[in-house]
Amino acid sequence: MIDYSAYIYPGTNICLRQVQEVEYELLVEFDRICRENHIPYQLFAGTLLGAVRHHDFIPWDDDIDVCMLRDDFDEFLKICPKVLDKKYFLQTHETDPQSVVQFAKIRKNGTLYENDIDNLPETNTGIWIDVFPLDKTKHGTFSEKIQYFEVTALYAMITSTVKNRVSVCRTPWKKMLRQGMYGVSKIIPKRAMENRLYRVMTRYNDVDTGYVGNYANGTGWSYTAHVRKTENYYDMIDMEFHGGKFPVPKNYHEILTHTYGDYMKFPPEEARRPTHGITRVAISE
Repeated sequence: MIDYSAYIYPGTNICLRQVQEVEYELLVEFDRICRENHIPYQLFAGTLLGAVRHHDFIPWDDDIDVCMLRDDFDEFLKICPKVLDKKYFLQTHETDPQSVVQFAKIRKNGTLYENDIDNLPETNTGIWIDVFPLDKTKHGTFSEKIQYFEVTALYAMITSTVKNRVSVCRTPWKKMLRQGMYGVSKIIPKRAMENRLYRVMTRYNDVDTGYVGNYANGTGWSYTAHVRKTENYYDMIDMEFHGGKFPVPKNYHEILTHTYGDYMKFPPEEARRPTHGITRVAISE
């Protein structure tokens, strides 16, 4: 049997399972809003894998991911602030100008869940779940490569407005590149870069490309591994996750195989650890 309480955050008596319980609380609130307002969404990435393989969290996963198509995401952002319980905070770069993410987070007020990179002053750093928009892409074409390059460059510039992200670069050339981008960010307003990135991410949303993907979390593995056919998106079923029932894509086997390969196989023991580098945790009652 898997021990969900095995990982203890350094310097605390808080285990990962306690954080997962708060994340599940956030998921239930998110699910309520979506169901009451008829906004389709589905479990995504590691949370989808957890639902299929464990009917629960992946034991070492330290966040929850959900996704929705861009139109549904925009509708959610309009409705959520009006109906979200006051215990929680909808975080975007609109509601929190210091935020560098181009998706949304729902955080629980009165909690703390931060690392050494993104602990910015006057920003909400509570325990979160991630809400990702999926945008259309011309998968397998030169146009996709151009879009990929533009997103990569713009996302790197926006995240480089956080000075701590420069200091943690592992190679000299990456640190030099980040320092240059940090300098550029002092000239070009962050909002202007965000507006440009939004236009690039949504460039093909009025075209029937046949594919969608997650550009909002940058590119690289997180994008290419999650490209999927648009035609199957709304074909969903409910699946058990941590005692509740939540929507997942009906073709989850195809999606998870594309993303993870043999997804029922556990990774090596040394890889079974949280990935967000959290160094400070506090959970309110």
